[in-house]
Amino acid sequence: MGPVDAIKTGFRKAFVFSGRASRSEFWFFYVFYSLIVFTVLTVIFDPLELQPSDTTFWVLPIVSCAASIPTFSVLVRRWHDTNHSAWWFVGIFAYMIAINQILNIGNAPGAFIFLLFAPLFVVMFWIQIVLYFLPGTTGPNQYGDDPFALNPPG
Repeated sequence: MGPVDAIKTGFRKAFVFSGRASRSEFWFFYVFYSLIVFTVLTVIFDPLELQPSDTTFWVLPIVSCAASIPTFSVLVRRWHDTNHSAWWFVGIFAYMIAINQILNIGNAPGAFIFLLFAPLFVVMFWIQIVLYFLPGTTGPNQYGDDPFALNPPG
């Protein structure tokens, strides 16, 4: 799947959390999303003062919601392509948020807890990265047909 097809598919399947997404679909859409977020942040922040501009408080939430939903959808379908439940991602994401909140406390017990769980955090982060680079299961799996069954790579 090429970049244009991946972006179109990502938006067309924005609310589809079943089925599978190939690596190319995931990565092309994720790079597109990252470029959009970077562009929006560059435009809405004053580059000289690193201060939010007047439009920040209404543009950022709109762009975040509009881009996050299809990105989450393609991420879920990517997990499915590797024959893994996306509930694992939800658990990992919740864990990362919890660690972030503990760090925001800024006291000694929070730092201790972070040091205690930092190795687990790193392992879970790398599990996600590896899953995004692994090829999907060949042929159909419990989440649907192989994305390459109709359109072989090449």
